[in-house]
Amino acid sequence: MESKRRENIINLIYFTGLILVISIQFLTSTTLGSVVTSMYRPITITGEILLLSKYFLFQKNSTLNFISFLGLEIIAFINYKYTKNGDLIYLLPVIFSSKDIDGKKIVKFFFMTVTILLGITVMLAISGKIPNYVFSYNTGSSSVGRKALGMVYPTTLGATVMYLVLAYLTYKKFDISLFQNLMIFVIAFIVKKVAYAKTAMLLICVAGIVALFYKPICRILKKINIVVPILILVIILSSLYLAYHFNSSSQFEQMINIKLFSNRLYLGYVAAMTYPIKLFGQFIYMRGYGGQIGYLINQGALHTNYFYIDSFFLQTLLIYGLLIFLVVIGCIVYFSYKFIKEKKFSLAIILSLIIIDNIFESYMFHYSFNFMAILLLANTDYFISKENKTIR
Repeated sequence: MESKRRENIINLIYFTGLILVISIQFLTSTTLGSVVTSMYRPITITGEILLLSKYFLFQKNSTLNFISFLGLEIIAFINYKYTKNGDLIYLLPVIFSSKDIDGKKIVKFFFMTVTILLGITVMLAISGKIPNYVFSYNTGSSSVGRKALGMVYPTTLGATVMYLVLAYLTYKKFDISLFQNLMIFVIAFIVKKVAYAKTAMLLICVAGIVALFYKPICRILKKINIVVPILILVIILSSLYLAYHFNSSSQFEQMINIKLFSNRLYLGYVAAMTYPIKLFGQFIYMRGYGGQIGYLINQGALHTNYFYIDSFFLQTLLIYGLLIFLVVIGCIVYFSYKFIKEKKFSLAIILSLIIIDNIFESYMFHYSFNFMAILLLANTDYFISKENKTIR
């Protein structure tokens, strides 16, 4: 009884802290952002204090765990001095305090919290209570309207839906019915139709295809466990190579830039040629289409040059610096190998999809999107594939 009571107290502290940091970060991605700006720091700090109290008072930490946490936080604070971006400072307690917490509960909690927040945001936007920006996008032959439904930008709406789909598939370990699988493709179609978020739409479809062929994919992963992290590393480095060596006079590269990267490749090239790589990073002012200012830029009502580094990996290299970039790459390779080795195939697949998404977008450090970051040190035994059930 005493052990159960202690577990309930720990879960209460942890999930209270988690709901605070997830909720306030999510709200900053909506058109309520200007309203909640003043509340962001006090609510985030309150949540972080709860998570840190769980880390220091209610969990057993190895020497390696403690040194890693302390060392990374010191690096994150040094990085903040140069970048003025505190995302990593807030993210680390979320990751390290998840130790011994049931990963299944974390995924379920994330899915329910973000679903409710998204539902409220969409209803407020549709009812006119908060701004509902509609952005124009030139497809080449015509212009289409992209609805944000209360989010700061349509791709943010698409990414939110995509990460919810991935969270649901993670929770179910890809064991879903044909009807549920069909609904995933319907959701992908809605994301494309409403937000014209191509990356999110394609990855939702890929996730649906994986669900259809999950068992044979697991059998393949079991045999090529070392190949996956190497392939992931090659994909990440290739995306950076393309950014640094983009040739605007090449028709083939321009086609890749427009069709696949939606001009992100060119903007990445501009960033790579403008800013040097620094050990602890640097502040780079970016002007995107998110929020009211971005909406005015998109509509031509505000004449300011658009400049945004979309790729998380290029952002990390240029803004966060070489040191954090190497830490991130090392963690990606390590956990992708670890998940496959431990037969947590669903986690390995979801991690791979998130990495692909972050070649085009930058949500890796945002725990209101990237639930996998929260799972890294949690108890993920639930996701171990059973030979007699999952792989036949």
